[in-house]
Amino acid sequence: MDDRILARAEWRRSWAVVLTAAIGVSLTSLYVYSIGAMLAPMQHDLGWTRTQITGGLSMATLIAALIGPFVGVAIDRIGSRRLAIPGIVAFCSSVALLSLATTPLMWWLLWALVGLCSAGVKPTVWAAAVSSIFDRSRGFAVAVILSGTGLGATLVPVVASGLISAVGWRLAYVCLGGLWTAASLPLAIRFFYGARERPLTATPERTIGSSPVAHAPLRTIMLSPRYILLGLAAMICTLVTTAYTVSIISLLSDTGMNTGTAATIAAEIGLVSIAGRLAGGYLLDRIDARLVMAAAAALPAGSGLLLLAMPGQIPAAIVAAGLIGLSVGSELNATSYLISRYFGQANFGALFGTLVSVMALATGAGPLGASLIYDHTGTYRLMLGLSIPLSLLAAGMVSAIRHVRRTAD
Repeated sequence: MDDRILARAEWRRSWAVVLTAAIGVSLTSLYVYSIGAMLAPMQHDLGWTRTQITGGLSMATLIAALIGPFVGVAIDRIGSRRLAIPGIVAFCSSVALLSLATTPLMWWLLWALVGLCSAGVKPTVWAAAVSSIFDRSRGFAVAVILSGTGLGATLVPVVASGLISAVGWRLAYVCLGGLWTAASLPLAIRFFYGARERPLTATPERTIGSSPVAHAPLRTIMLSPRYILLGLAAMICTLVTTAYTVSIISLLSDTGMNTGTAATIAAEIGLVSIAGRLAGGYLLDRIDARLVMAAAAALPAGSGLLLLAMPGQIPAAIVAAGLIGLSVGSELNATSYLISRYFGQANFGALFGTLVSVMALATGAGPLGASLIYDHTGTYRLMLGLSIPLSLLAAGMVSAIRHVRRTAD
């Protein structure tokens, strides 16, 4: 049967699952993209350093990284739905509890709880379900759900800033947790499932024509050069892009740009990431996925060059933020797609969950590293300079992955 007909059938049957999963994926944006807006008011209110504040994010991502592989195994064994529904309640409640922090130690412990509760709403949970019921349009379907991060990156800084102005940073965290619970929980209860819950919804999957590692034991796959290169590239790309996304408002403000303009440019990252993710997903179903991911990994190098060459210039900042948005938009779904095509669906949860954990570590390390650089040098210029070779290194790693052709059934 024609692939286009099968792709349309997949969407008619499962569009509500994709919509629900996209909103579910936006949940993890709550803590990553709200902390940038919280930095200045918390620093003013509590007298903490930026490193102490962003250290909370690092704590959460460390915990999330440690439990990530176990979450992946749980998905492979019990399915995504049983994790997602209680996970929404637990995660949003933990975000609201951040409002109680009074000391740096308490702040870090509350962030550890956020990391623990993120287990049920990690991108792996949503991507595994959608990958299991889409095949012909898998790249685009995964791109749509992972656009939830772009949705969150767009909405969370603006909503958080508005809430901070209206009720202060403490109640802002409470409101963010409540809003995202109301938006995601009813939809998940009604619409969210994977092939494990409804096996008749899955499209027969195309096989990989020349990849014996796809049928190997899990440990063999994880030690394969292809998987290691993919993981290292994803980690470096995440390290760079999260350093930018969390620091960009402060970075631009420190060059003389007013805070409102800096926040507007920061919101552009989320908007562009949605467009980049959808375009990337479309391309993943049609061209070599390595090209899509290599391009995504290289783009932040352009941002670093622009911001170093033209500090404080609004046009340069807009283009730089756009490049970061395109990178954020394409990288995660390219990683997910490459795993599903190179290694199959049998161990998808464990394989993708492990890489998401590695990327979670990078999500914490990137902003923390940027804050340490700022606290020691008083500027972000060293961060910008380091982002250039790191981005090019990640692109080179993706390009070094041996290509595998697919065969249609």
